Amino acid sequence: MTDGHQFNNITLGGRGGTNPGQIKMYSGGIVWKRQGGGKLIEIDKSDIEGVTWMKVPKTNQLGVQIRDGLYYKFTGFRDQDVVSLTNFFQNTCGITVREKQLSVSGRNWGEVDLNGWLYYMN
Repeated sequence: MTDGHQFNNITLGGRGGTNPGQIKMYSGGIVWKRQGGGKLIEIDKSDIEGVTWMKVPKTNQLGVQIRDGLYYKFTGFRDQDVVSLTNFFQNTCGITVREKQLSVSGRNWGEVDLNGWLYYMN
């Protein structure tokens, strides 16, 4: 897997809390492995519908939406990783990465987006 990137201490957020692990991104997709073994998440490039970056406290979060409606949130990327991975997704995978802004005022803003059974505020 020499054609990709690998990062340690990346957490996968979800219903069971956050789980630290290692993520590998390569021309065929994304693989995340839980620290200490066990859970393995594999996302094929053809299943990816969208990729977004979001600045969260002290770090950056990569959001990956796949065809069946699931949305994975990987947190723990440095600022310099954002540029590197944005270029990687664009050049190697042909996927345009969007930046997602957060509202810090406490008010709702943006547009409502319905995608199947999922509801988003963009």
